[in-house]
Amino acid sequence: FFLVWVAWPHTNVWALLPWLLWTADRVLRRPTPAAAVALAVVVALQFFGGHPESNFHIMGVTVLFFAFRLVVLRREGEPPRAGPATAWLAAGLAAGTALAAITLLPFLELLSETNDVDVRADYWRLKMPREYLLGFALPDYWGRGTEVGIGAFAQGRAVYVGALPLLLAAVALLARRSLLRVGVAVLGALMLAVVVGVPPLPEVISHVPIVKTGNHIRLVIIVVLCVALL
Repeated sequence: FFLVWVAWPHTNVWALLPWLLWTADRVLRRPTPAAAVALAVVVALQFFGGHPESNFHIMGVTVLFFAFRLVVLRREGEPPRAGPATAWLAAGLAAGTALAAITLLPFLELLSETNDVDVRADYWRLKMPREYLLGFALPDYWGRGTEVGIGAFAQGRAVYVGALPLLLAAVALLARRSLLRVGVAVLGALMLAVVVGVPPLPEVISHVPIVKTGNHIRLVIIVVLCVALL
């Protein structure tokens, strides 16, 4: 994904997702102004990446991750200070957004003058054909991108992470199951369900403003990240 999209702004944003998750976790474990500042810097940088749709996706995942980590730490006997942590998280997100105002304000003005939202009204119907799930095991089934033109599959739908990582991800769930590992697996499964359009997810998305105008096939990156984490 990153190699094929290197000429586009998507990777500017997605490359910062691990840093967003790490700084959000730091805010949760140590709710201090310094942790919030670190989060704000990364939030601003991902907005400067220049792809609002990807900004929306990774910011949403970051908030979900924060809430999930809050539950995990409580269950593991490390109860964080939820109130201060949530307050500093909100402060970090707000400060980072404010730092990126020089980019966001012109974008919002442009958005109000464009018909792009109307054009994207049916984007909630976009989904990855389920036969592409075969790519988890056989990445070259449709040909190699260096030898054969394989279109959009190579650009946004490559799910192959390697035989050994897939095996180890399964072992992680079977050998030593924990709330954290199960949660990561559930998130990956949910993102994959969105990518392939498992009912009733597309219909639910079609009723959510803004969300229904997004190309959610790119959430396959979250699926790959979840496998990597496992």
